[in-house]
Amino acid sequence: MTNEVPPVDHCTNTESPTTNTSASGHKNATALPRLLSASMTALFVGGLLLLAFIFGQASVPKPPESPHGEHHADEIHGGEDTMFICPMHPQIRQPDFGTCPICHMDLVPVASGGQDQEPVVRLTHAQEIEIGLRTEAVQRVPLTHELHVFGRIEVAEDQEAAVTAWTSGRLDKLAVRHIGSRIESGQRLATLYSPEVLAAQQNLIQAQQAWRRASATASPSAVSLETAVEAGVTRLERLGLSPAFIRRLRAEERVRDHVEIRAAVSGTVVERHRDEGDWVQTGDRIFTLAGLDTVWIQLEIFERDLAYVKVGQWARIKILGHEQELSGQITFIDPTIDMERRIVRARVELDNHSGTLRPGASVDAHLVIPIDEDPTPLSVPASAILWTGPRSLLFLYDGMLSPPGYIPIEVKLGPRYGDRVVVREGVFETEQVVVHGTFRLDSSLQILGGPSMMRQAAERQGTTSDRAHSTSGGHHAH
Repeated sequence: MTNEVPPVDHCTNTESPTTNTSASGHKNATALPRLLSASMTALFVGGLLLLAFIFGQASVPKPPESPHGEHHADEIHGGEDTMFICPMHPQIRQPDFGTCPICHMDLVPVASGGQDQEPVVRLTHAQEIEIGLRTEAVQRVPLTHELHVFGRIEVAEDQEAAVTAWTSGRLDKLAVRHIGSRIESGQRLATLYSPEVLAAQQNLIQAQQAWRRASATASPSAVSLETAVEAGVTRLERLGLSPAFIRRLRAEERVRDHVEIRAAVSGTVVERHRDEGDWVQTGDRIFTLAGLDTVWIQLEIFERDLAYVKVGQWARIKILGHEQELSGQITFIDPTIDMERRIVRARVELDNHSGTLRPGASVDAHLVIPIDEDPTPLSVPASAILWTGPRSLLFLYDGMLSPPGYIPIEVKLGPRYGDRVVVREGVFETEQVVVHGTFRLDSSLQILGGPSMMRQAAERQGTTSDRAHSTSGGHHAH
């Protein structure tokens, strides 16, 4: 017999694949939403963590990086010799790193140097060249000071003379009409009709005739009449009539209805106050004469320069429009100040016999100011000084430091002569001071937290005496 293998019935399991596929698809459809939900939850949690990290980093101040990208603990936390300040607001200082509460800039570390250490500014040679820093030695040099002022020529007050009416009357004729006319002493200036003078002449003639008759008869009244004649002469003299006019009047015994007004001094007519036909009273001014042989130069000195001007000083005077330069001494200084212009007038008297100096002309003058104290005082260029009101500072180059640097020194100043200022206290001869670049150094000192020109200077202890014995030999690099 043959063993036969029964055929496999493939149709028996045709349902199984279909059933498995459907179950797998159902399972996948159910797992997908759960997977998406888990992913979204993870993303949400991760986002929260990321935000927390970002905000956490923003709230923590970043320490300044070193040139190698590393942060040093002493820069972050400072130390005994380190302070953090704001570059824009040097008054903001703290021992630890942070930001400026004013401008929110990062603070930068600087060496504090302790409380007793002098503030020092140190620059490289390249930095000194970049800011144009230059130093000069404190030295004793002869100082001169010239003050440039303006003024004008005026008529000398003691050379002025007023021609006035000695009695009331009418000006019938003016012999001089032009201002600037040269007048000689005794020259006739005007003719005046005066009823008062006319009556005085008549009284004198009557008294003289009565005295002559009484004297001829030896009358006792002759004495009293003689007294009346003398009184009549005195009255005419007080009315301005000359002795020659009175002698002629007594000799001729003829009354004149007009009298002449004559110049008592020689001079130039600088002003005419009356015209022909004017009626004048006793004392009214008719002409003003001035002697121009000597004129006054009135110099206008500003109030701030009064301390330099003294009687006896010489002035070089240049008159506008004249090539010649004149010189003269100050003879008088007004004791009061012009309240509106804040000036004081100083007088220089000059000879003017040539007549070339005309009143009213403008002048320029240079006053040579003598130095009453030491003629060669210790001084520095004015550009070296930082004026701060009551205080004055300068920067001293100190080569004894290691490394050398510039230190601010508070000094006591004297007067200024030209472009140099006298230094009373604070520096010594041959020491080197900064004369160009002082404001740059002051800015650097503020960054370092030192005493800038706007802040109180640090007390310098134990250094003045040291510098007095060993001054710097100079900063030859500049």
